[in-house]
Amino acid sequence: MPALSKEPVAPISVPAPQAAAPGHEVTIQFQQAAAPTGPAAPLPGVAPPGVTTTAWYREEYREEEPPRFTLPLRNQTVTDGDRAVLRVFFSGVPAPSVTWYFNSQPVRPGQDFQINVDVRRGESTLVIVEVFPEDEGEYMCKAENPLGTAITHCHLFVRSKFRTHVVCVRRGSSY
Repeated sequence: MPALSKEPVAPISVPAPQAAAPGHEVTIQFQQAAAPTGPAAPLPGVAPPGVTTTAWYREEYREEEPPRFTLPLRNQTVTDGDRAVLRVFFSGVPAPSVTWYFNSQPVRPGQDFQINVDVRRGESTLVIVEVFPEDEGEYMCKAENPLGTAITHCHLFVRSKFRTHVVCVRRGSSY
């Protein structure tokens, strides 16, 4: 049995990957086994018989796109004192920045209003921890990237915890 040589193995040429369509992946696999060396060695760049050539190459390409809402806001009615959650799902490349508004004014996150944006999932929520009558109004979410802007809006209605009963008294009778 001949001794193994410590000489470097000649590189093996691999065909270039074909361009991927937008949103698709290209995968190429490389694997190189030991090749014979010495006078019987194959020409450089040519795989010798019995050598498998594979490689892993991954490229994900997504075409740029303006923002859009895949799940827009919807009107909601909540009871005074309850919690309200406004949720949107969005997409866009590059990932858009998300801003929330109440009656055309930016919402400032804090103890009463919590804003969560998960760019990876394309989801954002505005949580109103405890709704009060003054929270009733128009809520808007705006997603922006260099290619454009998307806007969705809804109305939040706040109903009283207590039902109001109207009693009419007429000559001692109630209706």
